[in-house]
Amino acid sequence: MMLRHWEGLQGQTPTQTPTRGDFRDRLNRTLRGFASAILTEREGEIVGLLLKGHSAKSTAKALRISPGTVRNHMKKIYAKLEVSSQAELFARFLEALARAEGGSDGGSVPLPRDGASSRS
Repeated sequence: MMLRHWEGLQGQTPTQTPTRGDFRDRLNRTLRGFASAILTEREGEIVGLLLKGHSAKSTAKALRISPGTVRNHMKKIYAKLEVSSQAELFARFLEALARAEGGSDGGSVPLPRDGASSRS
């Protein structure tokens, strides 16, 4: 799905069309840097799995923690990123990916409106 979206974005610009390898490299770089300024390392791991389509249950299994712990992390992640669903999280990631293509800061996500940058 993201590859299809990416190819659609590329059709809008006169730049050279990236190869699948280029896309995967940019995707992985953006995924690693996505919201890293505001999320803890563990929250970043959870976001990575959620963005790859994992549920709370499969994320818990992959990280060897309880699904309840994953859901607690998700609440904190959603609050920090000011989103309320996995779909909104995915949309924020796509925005970061588009910015990475534009040559800006890549995977960063704007801080919450009050400027707080808590990593709790």
